[in-house]
Amino acid sequence: MKLRFAAVVAVAVLVPLSVQSQQTATKADAQRVVNIIKADKAKIQAYCDLVKLIEQIDEAERKSDDKRTNELSDQMEALERRLGPEYADFVDALNDMDSNSKEAQEIDDTLSALDQMCS
Repeated sequence: MKLRFAAVVAVAVLVPLSVQSQQTATKADAQRVVNIIKADKAKIQAYCDLVKLIEQIDEAERKSDDKRTNELSDQMEALERRLGPEYADFVDALNDMDSNSKEAQEIDDTLSALDQMCS
């Protein structure tokens, strides 16, 4: 599983959403979310901050630092809200997707456009 897909799925796992998706994400969904985020500098920054935050959460979990993990998860929820409902719906639709599937690879490739904006 590549980092982009892993980061988005981590959000899906760590941030509970009120409504469960009835369908899985598609490459078109990923492209729509990428376009929405790319069109807004504040959302680009939020996405880049989210990727960094997920790395920090992974580190806190490796150290079994539950307090730090909870603090970072709260920050992650705030960033997800800044990314908008389309992002939240997209992440929710990723929950049941096989990270090794062709569709997951296509989504990962599509999300790479956002990573390029973070460097």
